[in-house]
Amino acid sequence: MIGTAFLYGLFVILKVVAEPITWLSDASLPADISASITTASSYIAVFANILPVTTLVLILVAMLSVEGAIWLLKIFNFTIRKIPGLK
Repeated sequence: MIGTAFLYGLFVILKVVAEPITWLSDASLPADISASITTASSYIAVFANILPVTTLVLILVAMLSVEGAIWLLKIFNFTIRKIPGLK
């Protein structure tokens, strides 16, 4: 129940932060950034036959998510330790 409330609170915070982005009706990347993404994807496509790039990206995202969760847990524990009388 506490975990559900925590996750719902996190969802609400992310939703509030991301909401202003949806107000931008004509947001687009500059042409240079779009061209660099296209060029990089063409270079990566050469290695797609040898290395499963999508799998490597998913593994990297999972690793970064775990590291972020550990970092947040450390911050949470540090904050709890700073509150007097809770030891």
